[in-house]
Amino acid sequence: MYQRSTTAIFVLHSWGQFMKIRDALETSSSHGGVYDP
Repeated sequence: MYQRSTTAIFVLHSWGQFMKIRDALETSSSHGGVYDP
């Protein structure tokens, strides 16, 4: 049970990171493609 909840948290965290990176890439591409975190 503990392992399952840890995996769920990890997946949610990874998804959040992915969405942040995707948003950053979309924003940077509209600004000439320069990556600026």
